[in-house]
Amino acid sequence: SGARRRRRRVMDYGAINSASLGKRRRPGSGWDSAAPPPMPRARRVSPLRDDEDDDAFLDESERERRDAVREMGRWSEDQLRDFLEIKGESHEDLRTHAELLRRAVDAETGATGDRHDNDDAPAPTGDAANDDDDDDDANVSVETFDAVVVCNGHYSEPRTPSYANAKRWPGLQMHSHNYRTPDATFKGKKVVVLGAMASGEDLTREIATVASDVVLAARGFVPGAPKNDFPVASYPKNATLKPGIVELIPERSGVRFEDGSVEEDVDVILYATGYQYAFPFLSDAVSDGYLSAVDNCVSPLYKHVFPPALAPSLSFIGLPWKVVPFPQFETQARWIAKALSGAAPLPPRREMLDDADAFERSLASNGIARRHAHRMGDAQFAYNDELRELCGQPPAGTWRAEMYAATGARKRSQPASYRDGPIPWSDEAARADARAEADAAGFGTDPARDEVEAGAA
Repeated sequence: SGARRRRRRVMDYGAINSASLGKRRRPGSGWDSAAPPPMPRARRVSPLRDDEDDDAFLDESERERRDAVREMGRWSEDQLRDFLEIKGESHEDLRTHAELLRRAVDAETGATGDRHDNDDAPAPTGDAANDDDDDDDANVSVETFDAVVVCNGHYSEPRTPSYANAKRWPGLQMHSHNYRTPDATFKGKKVVVLGAMASGEDLTREIATVASDVVLAARGFVPGAPKNDFPVASYPKNATLKPGIVELIPERSGVRFEDGSVEEDVDVILYATGYQYAFPFLSDAVSDGYLSAVDNCVSPLYKHVFPPALAPSLSFIGLPWKVVPFPQFETQARWIAKALSGAAPLPPRREMLDDADAFERSLASNGIARRHAHRMGDAQFAYNDELRELCGQPPAGTWRAEMYAATGARKRSQPASYRDGPIPWSDEAARADARAEADAAGFGTDPARDEVEAGAA
């Protein structure tokens, strides 16, 4: 009673080769069903074998049973019953064989996810099991899955810079993740906003409506020059543009910038510096051997989705950023579903790993920081179409890229009002194509209803 509950997911990797995942479980090995088998400490790029090389690690009966387990998910009830009758085995027998071939990975949740303090939660039933070895594990449940798709997003773990005097600095330091409205926190205050991507730009303009002064700082910015094509005149009168922060000065509540200038009596520093990719539920056994997530670069990944050594049993949706998210999520999800069902088989692991390595080499050769590995921008549309082709679907309509480009240009020329007009918009042809596609798909549209009238609230 009162013990913090933890859930440990044990994922079934029946389709993953034994060489890349480690030792096979053998009868009498002593591995408890509530704990995953030990995983080897491996280099990031571990020796991989294609599926046919699994045979070197299995005897004839195990190969036969392995193939049956893999096919089982695609069989009808009658086909499965016929197989068991021919083999003279029961469902429980086949389940035992599946246990011998299971590839388990410990996926333990962190502070978010499945952690909770609800002592009245029902006990796990069915295939779930409790591990009562100690008080900490008294409420651990174990469940087996054929595949896990990671869709936890990457906008919850703030990424903040580290300054030597940050703890002694007397003002308020906060991340844009915790910003809600330009309230009393900023009213009449001097505020420094660090980071000039979408959030920093928007928050600077919004906070300037109540603050006395706002400084928007961005690494490498040259004062007096246009930044990212945003007209300098478009910023509020009480906003100043400066390069990045290099030092916090506690004695004067000051901030020193890259150009040597200092702002004193600063009340608030708002870090609009993005987020960390965090997967607290993936154990070290996975992240240390077959997957890494360092400096917001998840690698190695095939097409930003599948870790080659663990595909298709482990996959990710939504890692790319600076994209139109939901159409891409849908496309990635469709590809994963088809890969798991066998409708769109993945290439051999070696080929996927070579593709992932080639992508990482291209980052270095093009001078792209690893933290921008999943940044797409205009490249998202070719990527989406590539995944659609892998799913056996035609390319998406070109109106999406046209509308994205037009909106980006309008944002830079009219940053304070680009969401509201003017009418007509600058992407009328793309909007007409979008309506035609929606009508053809059975989603009727009403242009008059959808328009934002000039001057409307």
